[in-house]
Amino acid sequence: MRVDKLQEKFDSAFLKLDMMECDSALKTQASVNLNTINFFIQGAISLANNCAEQDALKLYTKASNMLDQFIKTNCGCTGNGNNYIINFR
Repeated sequence: MRVDKLQEKFDSAFLKLDMMECDSALKTQASVNLNTINFFIQGAISLANNCAEQDALKLYTKASNMLDQFIKTNCGCTGNGNNYIINFR
């Protein structure tokens, strides 16, 4: 499984996060989202390496969709501080 383009898109989103002017809560949420996306990418690679192509494709697609949404919403930064959601407790 080739993840070069997905990894490049992830790296770009990660670099945008460091340059954004967001409040602390938004940066925390963005970090959680990026860590989740990275976890899915690594999972897809591991599954592909172990001949589980269908599951690998599912994780790859999930990571790609999450990353597209992350980039589309300007990495979650709206400037109003109202869109902080805790995904994991």
